[in-house]
Amino acid sequence: MSGIKRFIFFSFFLFSITNFLKAQEVRFYAEAETNEVPLDGYFEVYFKIENGNGVDLSPPTFSDFKVLGPPTFSSQTSIINGEASRSSSYTFTLEPTRKGRFTIGPATVKVNGKIFTSKPITLEVLEGKSDAKLTDEIQNGGDVFARMEISSEVAYPGQQITLEYKIYSRLDVSSFNFNSESKYTGIYVKPFKNFDGGVKVKSFGGQRYMVRTLRKLALFPQQSGKMVIDPAILTVGIPMDNDDPFGSLFSSSKPKQLRTNSLQFEVRPLPTPIPDGFLGAVGNFEYSVSSDKVELTTDDAAMLNFKISGNGDMKKIQTPSLSTDSIFDYYPAEVLEDTEQESSGQWTGIKSYVIDLTPKKPGKYNIDIPPFVYFDPKTKEYKTIAPEPLPLVVSQGLNKADSQSDEAELVKEVSYFQKNRNIILVTAGSLALLAFIAFLFRPSTKKEHNNLTGTEPKGAEAKIDILESDQALKIPPKETNVNELLREAENLKINENWKEFFKSLNETLGSFLSEKLEIPFSKFSINSVIDKLKELELSNEFIEETRQIMQKLEGAVYARFIDQNTANEMLESVRNVMHKLK
Repeated sequence: MSGIKRFIFFSFFLFSITNFLKAQEVRFYAEAETNEVPLDGYFEVYFKIENGNGVDLSPPTFSDFKVLGPPTFSSQTSIINGEASRSSSYTFTLEPTRKGRFTIGPATVKVNGKIFTSKPITLEVLEGKSDAKLTDEIQNGGDVFARMEISSEVAYPGQQITLEYKIYSRLDVSSFNFNSESKYTGIYVKPFKNFDGGVKVKSFGGQRYMVRTLRKLALFPQQSGKMVIDPAILTVGIPMDNDDPFGSLFSSSKPKQLRTNSLQFEVRPLPTPIPDGFLGAVGNFEYSVSSDKVELTTDDAAMLNFKISGNGDMKKIQTPSLSTDSIFDYYPAEVLEDTEQESSGQWTGIKSYVIDLTPKKPGKYNIDIPPFVYFDPKTKEYKTIAPEPLPLVVSQGLNKADSQSDEAELVKEVSYFQKNRNIILVTAGSLALLAFIAFLFRPSTKKEHNNLTGTEPKGAEAKIDILESDQALKIPPKETNVNELLREAENLKINENWKEFFKSLNETLGSFLSEKLEIPFSKFSINSVIDKLKELELSNEFIEETRQIMQKLEGAVYARFIDQNTANEMLESVRNVMHKLK
């Protein structure tokens, strides 16, 4: 019975995995290790299958190359975020037989009963400049020597090329250790952790050498010009007495110091004219943009998600930006991810970031996304990825903007009364009149004004005005309780409801300033508040303090991340401004 259960379980498991892989898109493609190879070198071609199990691979003929041994097969299954993916690869090692530009034809493979065909690969075989050097090294180095080999002798700033340290030996090298290597001046270097360090066999001058890669580096030139990589010095362990090139691994060894060759390669400046929108990307890239919302109100904010991935120097790439217009306010980009990983013998990077936007008025809009321009070293031309505009439907929120006079001014400045329009329209006339009378005629006004400006009252005339005002008003001035006004904001802060906290703080300060400074709703803005404070001849320090807290509140309303300290500081700043104007 237990055997039947196991059979059922494994059958169900295989059925589930097979169906899952079928549900994903199968990819079959070919990649070459490099698109330029010296005549005296060799390279690898990979035929890769993703999201499927391939059988009956039919490779191309490789008529222009010598195939070094049978192909190797590798496979990998991974589960990321609960999603399984499978990939496999057939690797062929090829040696050029002549110079020229060649095309490796397509291969075919069967996956789930369906035939898939790869695209051809084009590469160029260059003059074997190292033949003479290798001959010298064979003669001078004897049975073992070390070399540096670079993937391309021509590059552009920010392009990724690879450098390999290799050892050529007719002996069993039991160990190696780098004593020194180049400083790589003018080059950003990123070592590979995963690379093929297996032994390959290569013939020179009728002799067979075992070739092994000891270290592989990605080089990203930072400037144009001639780059020089100095020789490296390393120590290897070789057999003491062993004439058999494939002798026992257990024989005793002795140290031997090796010195590699030096290398030079040319870094060409990027071709001119450099197009608008180029942000420093050199290599092969992908670019995508999406929005977390397709519909929102004028009270909401949306996030635009940008993603850039490619094999160039990601540090040199600037993030695109959007400029505020009459319809949307755009905020500075915030980087969410900036990572690099090894893939197919290269370092690939991913940079993702978000830009928050807030709509100013309702309507149906298409947001134009800035294109991504990069330079492709293979084709030696600039390429542009232009995403489609993002549709966005904006409806009117609860907080309407005044659409009468001064609309142009409201577009330029964020009104602190967009959140309280209904209340203000009902009470604006009576409240403004009471505020005007209370501000001019209550006894403490002149004294507090003088305290803020640092001036003294102008004698008896000021006192007579105050007495007359008291007699005319016959109503005691209303005492403003600042702590009571801020109580709602304090409660929201305690509950860490940051969005509502800053909205409440924003509205409370705006209402207070409008009442104290007699600024109508339609004309309320940061500039109008500052102008009014200057008219009252208040101190420059107080005016600047008020400006800063209003600007900070304006940005904090739409901030995505707020900490406790920031909230405390802004609450006390608002309280301080209100107490001084009380």
